[in-house]
Amino acid sequence: MRHALAQGREVFVVPGSVDGPFAAGSNRLLRDGARAVSDAAELFADLEADDPMLAARLTSPSSLDIPGVGDPSDDGSGLVDGVTRQVLEALSGGPLDRDALTEAVQADAGRLVATLLDLTLAGRIVEERDGRFHLAFGASAGAG
Repeated sequence: MRHALAQGREVFVVPGSVDGPFAAGSNRLLRDGARAVSDAAELFADLEADDPMLAARLTSPSSLDIPGVGDPSDDGSGLVDGVTRQVLEALSGGPLDRDALTEAVQADAGRLVATLLDLTLAGRIVEERDGRFHLAFGASAGAG
């Protein structure tokens, strides 16, 4: 939280049960000043209030594979590009960590991180607790 604040970044968090052991971290972030959100619509509304251009980009039909928001199997979507294809192909052989993905994908670190985030949010890949990424169940290395 302090790193985000030091960079002028807002922290959003989904609150957890007050008595659940797995919600201690998110609830601590709330105590420390993070903004609570309960669904994507609420998050987009908060983002639009803070930065209308960012919210417009996130909610455009070319953004993510969220039901009703774009189609990542469409090459014109902006999601399935060369870097995305390389990541999906690399992960088709099994789970890889960031270092292995960096070696497998010809992209700068910022572009790779953005692609990993886009694919994670779209439900195409999953990041495990050990830091390795793998294709989500039912996902394929192809465009769709």
